Amino acid sequence: MINRAMGVATFNKVRHWTIFLIANAIIAFIIAIVQCNSQQVAEHSYIYWLATINAVYGLLWFFLFSVILRKGSTNASTTPF
Repeated sequence: MINRAMGVATFNKVRHWTIFLIANAIIAFIIAIVQCNSQQVAEHSYIYWLATINAVYGLLWFFLFSVILRKGSTNASTTPF
């Protein structure tokens, strides 16, 4: 979507895909922590385990959707490999 909006293939490298993959994991981790804090959950280590598992699931889903949706991409059809 970013490539189509910009009109040029600037995000078609593995490096860019990796940056978005890591950003996705960080955002998933932060969202889990923020949601637990907003619900006033007691501070325990399980909150950080939840956030870590959420980040791992985010990595997994990002990779799977990248592989599935890359066939429809005109500029990034070779990422992640």
